[in-house]
Amino acid sequence: MRRIFKIVLFAAFATTTFGQKPNEKLRQLDNYLQNQGFTVFHQQSSTWGEGITNEWFTDLLFPKGYFDLNEEQREQFLHQKVDDAIDSIRLTCTSLIKKASQSYLYEIHTNHWDFDSIRYVLYFYHDYATYDSTLEENNDSITKVTKILPYEILDFLCHHNVRNLRHSFRIPTGISWNDMQPFNIAAFEEQIKPVIDAYMAIEGAKAYPVYWQHDAGFKDAVIGGDLVSKHSNSKNSEHNGLTTGTHYFIPLKNREEAEALFNQLDSLAYNYVNSHPEQVYTYHYPKLHLNNTNTLPIDIVDGMEHKNSKGYYLKCMFNSDGFHILSLANEGDLWIPRDWPKQKSYINGVKTYR
Repeated sequence: MRRIFKIVLFAAFATTTFGQKPNEKLRQLDNYLQNQGFTVFHQQSSTWGEGITNEWFTDLLFPKGYFDLNEEQREQFLHQKVDDAIDSIRLTCTSLIKKASQSYLYEIHTNHWDFDSIRYVLYFYHDYATYDSTLEENNDSITKVTKILPYEILDFLCHHNVRNLRHSFRIPTGISWNDMQPFNIAAFEEQIKPVIDAYMAIEGAKAYPVYWQHDAGFKDAVIGGDLVSKHSNSKNSEHNGLTTGTHYFIPLKNREEAEALFNQLDSLAYNYVNSHPEQVYTYHYPKLHLNNTNTLPIDIVDGMEHKNSKGYYLKCMFNSDGFHILSLANEGDLWIPRDWPKQKSYINGVKTYR
């Protein structure tokens, strides 16, 4: 019920702020792709500036049931699912051409399915310009028009076995990018820490310090290396990084309590970012699931680095041991070691275990 309430609340906010709401045909396309078994990610972000962007995206890979088949069956199954998805995307785009402010549809077909090229882009604009600033010149007020921002975009790329579909819907806030503030880590942790601490009274629950460091020039990798995730900060030319924080753990036998904690953290994060549109963030609509295959945590909220601030990340993971929460502050590039659930520290590849 909490999740339904949040989505309805956001839709209402979008309608009242815009005077309009996301295109119904694009919402139906989102639902169709999920019903076909494709993973569709949803997030809300202020990282573009000028407004809040709500978006969903998918790469049309590995639909539900794919891994239950043998190698020969998988290829045929994937081709059929992707073909049906592209037909639905094509039909949706062509039906919206007349409503779009700008549209671009391009296709090249070859004798080899994986080498087809398809690109569809639809832009829907406000019927007014956004104004950046007012300049005073010779006692006259001059309004400088900087750009007109699209409020809704559908972008689909299919090329050489790469398939990316993204739908974005923007809600203007009136806050320029220059006026955006860093994510307030201390204020956010004041919201979540008392909730987490209450669950640390559970038998077997633990809290561990996190310390991951890599210096300029040190190299590690996700494929063939000791990392499960590697995120580079474009402003960090040295590509070094320091991540500190806390790793909270609740045993698997307390799954009901762990799921309750997850739901509370999710709601706190959602309410916080919607109360602070002036802060730079990305909120992910997370779905908690048992993950036995790797140690890549799912994202709840990212407080992006801005104006020389630290970055912040709230992540979690359910595996065969239990429920893990990461509350992290980061400077530079964010590297997540593959064995983080059992490590004390990672310093330039030197791993210390508990």
